[in-house]
Amino acid sequence: MATTLFILLFHMSAMADNNKIDEGTAEEKSETEEINTDENVAGDGRVNIDEERMDKSEEVENILSTGGKDLHVLDEGEGGGNVEADVEEYGGGVEMPEQEAVDVTTEEILGSDIGEEETLGRDVEEEEKLGGEVEEEEVKLGRDVEEEEEKVGGEVEGEEKLGRDVEAEEEKLGAGVEEEEKLGRDVEAEEKLMEDVGIEEKLEGAVGTEGKRKGAVGTGELTANVRVAKKMQGYVAGEASIEDEHAVEWGEYSDSKIAVDEDSQEPGSKPVPPEMPRNGGDDPGDKPEYLDEYDHQKKTFPNLALNISWSFGYNKNIPVQNLTDDNRSMVVYASSHISVMYDYVSNKQWILQGHANSITCIYVSQNKKWLVTADKGKDSAVIIWDTYTYIPIQTLFGASADGMTAIALTPDSKYLATLSASEYQEFSLWDWTVNGEKPLISVNLTPLYGLQNYIYFNPEDYNQIVTNSESHVIFYQLVEVSSEITYVANKKPLKIIKLVTSGINVLSVMYNNIVIGDMEGRVSFFNQKLMLMHRYSNFDLGPVNFISFCPLSKNIQHPEKYPRSCTLAGEPFISPDFILSSTNALCGFVKAEGPTITLIMKDHGSIVPAIATHPFRPYLLTGCHGGFLRLCDYEKKTVLSSRQFEDAMIQCCVYSPDGFYVGVGFTNGMIHILDALTLTSQESDIHHYCSDYITHLAFSEHSRYLAIADSGYAVCLLQKEGDTFRYIGRYRSHYQPIRDLMFRETFQSLVPVLLSLGEDRRLVEYDILPDNAEGVQLLSVDRIEQSAIPLCMAWYPSFTKEYFILTVNNEYKYKLYNSSTKMCRQTILSPTYGSPLTKIIVLPKTESEANSRYMAFITTDKIGLQVLPIDGNRHKSTAFIAHPDGVANVSASYDGKYLFTTSRKDASLHMWNTNISALEAQVKLGGEDLIPFYELIEGGREGDVFHDLEKYFYYSQLRCSGIDSMETRPVTTTIPITEIPFVLRAMGFYPTEEELANIDNEVKFTDYVETETFKESINIGDFLKLLINHRPLVPPSTEQLKWAFDILATCDDDGGTPCLLTEELIDILQTEGEHMKSDELCEILAGLSLPSKTDYDDDTVTVPRLSEEELTLKICRNLPEYISAPEFASKLLGLRNLEFSE
Repeated sequence: MATTLFILLFHMSAMADNNKIDEGTAEEKSETEEINTDENVAGDGRVNIDEERMDKSEEVENILSTGGKDLHVLDEGEGGGNVEADVEEYGGGVEMPEQEAVDVTTEEILGSDIGEEETLGRDVEEEEKLGGEVEEEEVKLGRDVEEEEEKVGGEVEGEEKLGRDVEAEEEKLGAGVEEEEKLGRDVEAEEKLMEDVGIEEKLEGAVGTEGKRKGAVGTGELTANVRVAKKMQGYVAGEASIEDEHAVEWGEYSDSKIAVDEDSQEPGSKPVPPEMPRNGGDDPGDKPEYLDEYDHQKKTFPNLALNISWSFGYNKNIPVQNLTDDNRSMVVYASSHISVMYDYVSNKQWILQGHANSITCIYVSQNKKWLVTADKGKDSAVIIWDTYTYIPIQTLFGASADGMTAIALTPDSKYLATLSASEYQEFSLWDWTVNGEKPLISVNLTPLYGLQNYIYFNPEDYNQIVTNSESHVIFYQLVEVSSEITYVANKKPLKIIKLVTSGINVLSVMYNNIVIGDMEGRVSFFNQKLMLMHRYSNFDLGPVNFISFCPLSKNIQHPEKYPRSCTLAGEPFISPDFILSSTNALCGFVKAEGPTITLIMKDHGSIVPAIATHPFRPYLLTGCHGGFLRLCDYEKKTVLSSRQFEDAMIQCCVYSPDGFYVGVGFTNGMIHILDALTLTSQESDIHHYCSDYITHLAFSEHSRYLAIADSGYAVCLLQKEGDTFRYIGRYRSHYQPIRDLMFRETFQSLVPVLLSLGEDRRLVEYDILPDNAEGVQLLSVDRIEQSAIPLCMAWYPSFTKEYFILTVNNEYKYKLYNSSTKMCRQTILSPTYGSPLTKIIVLPKTESEANSRYMAFITTDKIGLQVLPIDGNRHKSTAFIAHPDGVANVSASYDGKYLFTTSRKDASLHMWNTNISALEAQVKLGGEDLIPFYELIEGGREGDVFHDLEKYFYYSQLRCSGIDSMETRPVTTTIPITEIPFVLRAMGFYPTEEELANIDNEVKFTDYVETETFKESINIGDFLKLLINHRPLVPPSTEQLKWAFDILATCDDDGGTPCLLTEELIDILQTEGEHMKSDELCEILAGLSLPSKTDYDDDTVTVPRLSEEELTLKICRNLPEYISAPEFASKLLGLRNLEFSE
C-alpha cells in the first residue's frame, strides 16, 4: 500500500473562504490555532456554529416532535422567537409532565354538532373557575348557542338538549373535576410554552382555518385549549382518530409551510420524506414509521415460492454506506446481488432486489435520499432507489455491456456518472431524472490509464470531475457550450506529504476537514493545511475501508464531552457521528460525543462453505475459511455463541439428529466434535486421521455414528462411546472426489446403512459390523452411470412400499435406484435452470402438508423448489437467482419454512421464506395429465412430432400382428414393450443397451409392488413421458467426439491431428464399453461405408451377398488407414457439415 497521500486540491480557492479567521483573534493565536476548524468553543461552554451555515439552516423550517403531533416552528423573522431556545425546549430531550389519557378527541372538540359546542362552553366555564381567562370565549359561545337554538326551534328545546349533552359528557369524563384541574394546569403550561416559542399566530391560523371549515370554532384563546387537547391525545397510544386528523392537516398545508427544496440542502440537513412524516425524535420508537420489512417483501413479491427475508452476511469489499439521519439509524450494504438496508437500532432489514449479477458498486446521495446500485456481468443494470419507500425510481438497462466499476451522483443528485467495466472503459454522464435510455455525454478511456474505479465531483463546480485507478488520476472538464467532456492535462500536485506510517485506504472530506482511514485502523482528521486536528486510534476493527458521516447535530449541549483537538489550546473537536467499516467484515457506529463506538455488524471475513441447521430449534450454524464459527437464532436474528479457531479453515459442519453435538471439518483434516450450544469441545473429541481436507460429514439417525469423507477419496467412521466418539477405521473406496455421504436406518437391523457417491460413478455401501473389529469394510460397489457424472443423492420419500435412492447427474437427469438391489427403476428429466443440480434436500414433512412432499435444490447460481413425486413436469419446479457468483451450500430449517444459501465468492448468506401455496398454484396453472408434456415437444399436441409418434405406434402394431395378414386389425393406443427400442430410434433417440435395459425395467416394474404383475405394454401417453425423460437434453457435440479421440488416439496424422489406426478402432468397438459382436459390427460398418443398392445407376443390378470374411476385407479396403475425429464424422457417420475447433 502506498504510504504517501497524493492530494490534488483543485477547489482550494472555493473552500478557503469558509476558513477565514478573525484578524484580531488571529494575531493572538499561534500558527496551530490559526488552522483550527470553523467550530470554536465559546467561553460559556456552548459551541458557536459557523454563522454562514447557521444562516442557511435557519432558512429551513424545523419539524419538532412532541408526542404524536408535529410543531412547525418559524424563524425569528416571522415572529418565531429564539430558535436556539426552541431546539433546546423541544429537541433537546426535555421531559414533559406525565399526562393521563383523556378520552376526548380533537374531532369531538372541533365537531360541527351543536351539542358538542355547548359541552365545550361548559368546559370553558369550569376552566375559568380554575384560573383560566375564558370570559371572551363564553360570550362567543353564548352567541353561537343562541343562534343555533333559534335554528332548531327555540331556546327551551336547546337548553334541554344542552343539559342532556352536559350530563352525557360528565358521565363520559367521570364527573371530571380532577380532570378539569389537570386540564387547567395544562392550559397554563401550554400558554407559557406558546409565549416562549412564539408560534401562537401560526397555530391560531391553522386551527382557525380548520374551525371555519367545520363551522365549529374560530380564533382566540380556545385555540390554545384545542392545542392542549391535541397534545394530550398525542400521548394516547393507538388513537386512530388523531392519526387520521394528522394526515388531513398534513395534506392541507404541508406543501406551503414546510416544503424543503432537496437540491438546496446542505450536507447534514434533514431530507423531507416523500410520504407524510410521522413522529420524530431520538427515541427509536418515535422514528418515522417506514414500510415494515415484512410488508415490503409481501407487497413487492407476493406470489413467489421463495423470498429472501434476511441476509446474514455482506460483501466486505464493497463499502458499507451510511443512511442515518434525524429519523432513522440505518446503513446499506451489498450482499451478493441484493442490497440490504439495515436499521441497526431496531434490528430490521429491507431487501432491495433487482440485479441479476453481484453488485460491484454502491453510492448514496448527499441528502441520504437516493441509493444507486450497479453490477457487472451479462444483463447488467444501474438502479436508483428511493431510500424512504424502497422503490426503484429509475433503472438503466444496458448502460454497459460488461457492467460498472464505479458510480457517483452530483451533490444535488441531479446527474449520475458511471464508469464501465469493459477493457476500453467508458465514462458517461446521465440526466437520470429525465432520460434513462441514453447518457448526456460519454467519453472512451484508454487502457493505458488503468482500470478506473472511483469517481468524484468537485462540490463547488459540477463540471469538474476526477476519476482514478491504482496508477492514474484523470481530470475531466465538462464543456457546456459544445456539450462534450474533455481531459484536463495541466494538473499537478500542490503538496506531497507523508501523513501516516501505513497504507491509506480511505480519503474523504468532512466539511472543511480531510479524513483519512489507514491500514492500522486509525481515522485521522486534517485541516486544509494538512495539519492534524484529531486522530481516533483505539477502534480495534482492523484496516479501515470506508467512512460515512451522519448529519452534524445542531444541538450540541455538552461540547466538553467531545475529544480534544491537537491544537495548542486543546479545544473540543466537534465532528459528526460516522459509520466505520473494515476489511475484517466489522462495522461500527462511532458517536463523536464521548467518543464511543458500537459494533453494529460482525460478519464472516471470508467465504462460508459450512452451514447447518438445528434438527428441532431455530438455530443456524455457519463456519468460514477464516476459522470463525457462529451460532445464531434465525427467527430472533440474534447471535447465541461463537468460536474462533486459530490457523484453521472450516470446510463443513453438521448437527447430530439428537441436537446435542456438532461435527466440524477443517481443511487440514481435523474433525472437532463440539457441544451444540456452547461450541466447546473436549480434548478427546478432536480427531486428526488424515492430511486431506474434510468434504462431507454425516451423523446416523440415532447419533451413534459419524461418517467423514475427505479429499483423499476415503471415508472415515467414528462411533459414540459414552460422551466421546471413538475412531473405527478409514477406507479409500473411490478414485475420484466423493460427492455425497449419507446414513439410513433399517428396520431389519440396529446397524445403519452408510452410502457414499463419487464422481467415479460408484455408489458404495459400507458394512458396519456391530463389534467393528475389522474397521470399515465394503458391502457393495455399484457403477450407476455409463458416461454421466453423479453430483448428489438423497433418500427419496416413501410414496410406495419400495425404498429408493434419488441421484442427480450432470446430464440433467434424476435417477431412482432400489435401495436393496441398486437397480435403476426410473429416469426423470430434472429441472433445467442453466446448470445441473448440485445438491438436493428433501424438506421435512409438516402436519398442514401431510399428503404432499417437497424438495429444495441448488444449481451453480440458483436455488429452487420441487414438488414430489417427480415425473418430468417442468411446472413442478421453480428457481431463483441465489448467488450469481456461485452457490456454495444450502440447508433447510427443521420445519421446512426457511432455506439458507451461502456464496462461493463472498461472505453473503441469505435466508429464504418458502411459499408452498405459490408453487402449488404454479403446478395447477401448468395443466394436468399430458398437457405439460406436450409443451416439451416441438409443435405441441398438434405438431408434426406427435403426429409422427402416432404413425409409429400404428406401424408397430402392424409389425406385431403380421405385415402379410389380411385380417382386420384392431388399432389401439398401446404397443408391446418389445417395440419400445424401435419407436425410440424412429423418433431420433438412440439409447445404449444399458439405457434400454433401464427403460425395460422402468416399464415392466411400474406396478409390480402393488399388483405383483409385470407390465407388458405401454400407451402413447406414458411413451411420450418416457421419451421426454430419457432422451438427452443436449445432443452430442463435436467437442465430445474430439475429446474421445484425444483420449484414445495412439498417433497423429500429417497435420498433427490425433487419430487411430482403423484396426485399433475396430478392436476398441468390440472390446471396450458395450461390446459389439463381429457380425453386428460388420453389418453396421457395411451400411456406413459400402455402397448400397441406391448407389447403383441400374436398379436391375443385384448387390452381391458377401461372406463375413469378404465383408470385413472389403470394409477395411474402403476405410482409410488412419481415422481422426473429422474423418470419423464425415466418412463413417456421413456428417459432413460439422465444424471441429482447433
